[in-house]
Amino acid sequence: MNVYEMSKTLNKSPQLIRYGLQQNRFLFGTAIQKPNNRWTYILIEKKFADYVGITLDELNNRLTTIRKR
Repeated sequence: MNVYEMSKTLNKSPQLIRYGLQQNRFLFGTAIQKPNNRWTYILIEKKFADYVGITLDELNNRLTTIRKR
């Protein structure tokens, strides 16, 4: 799972997800700023599914649909 897929699942922009992770606003992942000032993201699918209120199977079904587009 990546930031783009999370944003599509929530119907929000990828930038909103990235910014929220950078500001520690979401419990389903974190953002780490590297020495070159770029960001890397650690995303936890189970916590994201819990946040959205769906099972991991439902999340995987949604991801399959998103990835087919």
